[in-house]
Amino acid sequence: MKSIDLKVYKHFSFDLDGTIVDSIPVMRLVWQDAVDKFFLSRSFESYQKNLGFPFKEILTKMDITDSQEAIHDFYFSRSRELLSSIQTFPNIDIVFTKLKERGALLSLVTSKNSSAARELINHMGLDFDVVVCADEVARGKPYPDSMEVVFESLGADVSPSETIYFGDTIVDLQFAINCNVDYCHCAFSDRVLSNMLVPTPRFIRSWSDLLEGLSLLDFDRSEA
Repeated sequence: MKSIDLKVYKHFSFDLDGTIVDSIPVMRLVWQDAVDKFFLSRSFESYQKNLGFPFKEILTKMDITDSQEAIHDFYFSRSRELLSSIQTFPNIDIVFTKLKERGALLSLVTSKNSSAARELINHMGLDFDVVVCADEVARGKPYPDSMEVVFESLGADVSPSETIYFGDTIVDLQFAINCNVDYCHCAFSDRVLSNMLVPTPRFIRSWSDLLEGLSLLDFDRSEA
């Protein structure tokens, strides 16, 4: 883990897929189903490299311009059928509990549409102060519109300098930069950013890394 000074943050904001939930295996299966149904000549890897953008924008980036609405509806309907197969990453529930015990504010900013995202977070029992989905703003990530809604909802309780965003794609890093908030990359499994980036972004390899930092904060408070 690249050192993160957690003391400076009052607001912890998160991406969903690949950050809080390990949804890549289900995404791979559902994408293959979509490929078979709509005769698409695009691999999951070409889809995966665009993750972070809203779904229809991903299709456009892959030069899939026909039947976007039908593909979208099929993809998310099939995803709902497999909802029980999606799991949270280990220890994220403990991280949330400890952050709330410290009085931190939690938000979720995702490129998923609202129905799919809210169904998933309800299924997982996740609780946020603010949730903003791609279809609830004019422009999704990496544009800052979603975070602007978050700050409007939280009011004067928090500022960008007190905010850190956790994500797993280059789009999430661009989003944080555009929002003028700090970023931490969730380098879980193969979700590693290029080592050509300067300066190297903060990163964790599991939520246990962040728990370790929170435990050190608890120790400092007990010694005070």
